[in-house]
Amino acid sequence: MLNLSHIDKAYGSHPVLRDLNLQVPAGSCFCLAGANSCGKTTLLSIAVGLQKPDRGQVTWSGRYSYVPQHGALAEDLTVRDNLRLWYAACGRDPRQMFSSNSAEALFGLSPHKGKSVSSLSGGMKKRLSIAAALLAEPDCLVMDEPFTALDLVAKREISSLLRKIQQRGTTILLASHDPHEIASLCDHIAVMRDGKIALCQQLKDADAEQISRLILSLAAR
Repeated sequence: MLNLSHIDKAYGSHPVLRDLNLQVPAGSCFCLAGANSCGKTTLLSIAVGLQKPDRGQVTWSGRYSYVPQHGALAEDLTVRDNLRLWYAACGRDPRQMFSSNSAEALFGLSPHKGKSVSSLSGGMKKRLSIAAALLAEPDCLVMDEPFTALDLVAKREISSLLRKIQQRGTTILLASHDPHEIASLCDHIAVMRDGKIALCQQLKDADAEQISRLILSLAAR
């Protein structure tokens, strides 16, 4: 699905990624974890083509959509008008908007379609951002810190929706530092340290405490 080979990236004289290698299996829910400033956001931006690596190769099979940490929504427009823009960008028929099998209906946005985005809660904004990204019918959904600044209820709701997306066959690649959401959602984890992958493994029945210890032990070395 996604293969990153020998990726280097520096900002000026400061190296951020160093000979990084990573493979994300198709159909997985794959988490990038690690301390702040370890390079997670840079790696995602290179993976989706927003930045170019100084060295290395990125290979995708299939389509992807990207949800940045702070979203890409027009705050002054309504939910409906934001989706109308995304429908047009993806070449989709806007008459399908809010149909029963649409992403926005699945994500519970129909009752909020006339509201301005600025009036929505953080959880609803995240729902809208993900629903808009799904309009491109991606094989892989890439998200940077999807649970940041969400309350516990919103986190659980977003996790449940993402599980439904994965069950439909969509690969999910996300960066997160939330061990509870990683434990409930992800089946693979890669822990970054010093611009490299310090550990990459499949998660098998690991709970939040085990994942927290794993991330902390690797980040502290």
